[in-house]
Amino acid sequence: MVYRAHSNVRIIMETNKYSPHLRFPCFSGAWTSKAISSVGDVITGSTPDTSVREFYDGGIPFYSPGDIPIDGGQVYKTAKTLSEAGLCQVRAIPPGATLFVCIGSTIGKVAQAARRGATNQQINTVVAKSGVDGDFLYFALSRISPKIQELTAVQAVPIVNKTTFSREKIFVPLAGEQKKIAEFLLTIDGKIALIEKKKALLEEYKRGCVQGLHSQKIRFKTKDGKLYPDWKEKPLHTILVETKNKSDGNEPVYSVSVHKGLINQIEHLGRSFSAAETGHYNRVEPGDIVYTKSPTGEFPYGIVKQSRLEGNVIVSPLYGVFRPETTWLGYWLHVYFESFVNTNNYLKPIIQKGAKNTINITNNVFLSARLMVPVVAEEQRKVAEFLSTVDRKISLVNIELEKAKTFKKGLLQQMFI
Repeated sequence: MVYRAHSNVRIIMETNKYSPHLRFPCFSGAWTSKAISSVGDVITGSTPDTSVREFYDGGIPFYSPGDIPIDGGQVYKTAKTLSEAGLCQVRAIPPGATLFVCIGSTIGKVAQAARRGATNQQINTVVAKSGVDGDFLYFALSRISPKIQELTAVQAVPIVNKTTFSREKIFVPLAGEQKKIAEFLLTIDGKIALIEKKKALLEEYKRGCVQGLHSQKIRFKTKDGKLYPDWKEKPLHTILVETKNKSDGNEPVYSVSVHKGLINQIEHLGRSFSAAETGHYNRVEPGDIVYTKSPTGEFPYGIVKQSRLEGNVIVSPLYGVFRPETTWLGYWLHVYFESFVNTNNYLKPIIQKGAKNTINITNNVFLSARLMVPVVAEEQRKVAEFLSTVDRKISLVNIELEKAKTFKKGLLQQMFI
């Protein structure tokens, strides 16, 4: 059977259990099962003495789990860097080496080092041995990542030690087929990178628009060509009203995500985290603004989102729910608070942090600070329509990106054993 995985590539469907399901037609024969340590040198990272300033900030990448994207790829920049003196304290790794997180909550993340550097102790680096294609090895390790993750399922602190990791098996073809597979998948990665760049440019454009609108460098005009009145700095309580609506018993339970806004707990989190009785939960209607009062990643003071849903849902009574003066003005607030800088600048002055980093803030206090907003409903509509157009373009690119990543994931499952 022929599988057309790419317009310029013809791949044959195999049935041999020692061969992948999809294979280039010029190759045949069984693949060989080998331990990771037999195809690559496994290096567990370490950290230079952090009290010696001369070891750091020298521009040499010091890879840690936080630097590795969830979808892999090449890592060019790291949060911390080493000096040459710092690199001499640890074992250096070459560009192209595979980075595999083996300790912690993000165990199983895989990427390639784009530059010479070093890693901390949470990462095992695999450097391809002679006769093994480094790019093929990276894709092969990406393929078995879920299997290695499963090894830690019963452990309180996820960890796969170097010995266990080194003994894990991968199936390997001859060098020519390794190179062919790697070149093909790198082409797919290149296309994904282009889509990601397109997305990044759109997001950068959107951020610029939000800044321009807020500073009034970007203005809209009336039908007769006149500028709308200047925006005014208003307390949120003059444009938002707490709804205090409770569940009627029929609404699904939702949470709030930094990137996805309001999300169904069961669909996105796998189960509901709600109380057995939800009659006291707050009802969120389309267009309402929801403020979560818990630290989330870059948002240590909570996040603010508008419900873009078509129906009513309920959220924890710990969330504040507010009705905006107009749905369009609510959309402006939604977009403005997408920035962790804007959110933190607004919330930090009015919030008191409690024990264990808890947030102490009432809904009235949340509404007490001031924000620059458009005052004419017609301009609010134009602002919302303009920004929603940009959001739709970003959404379409996201769909394109997810399709490409799903396609690649399918290839990894079919082109490797």
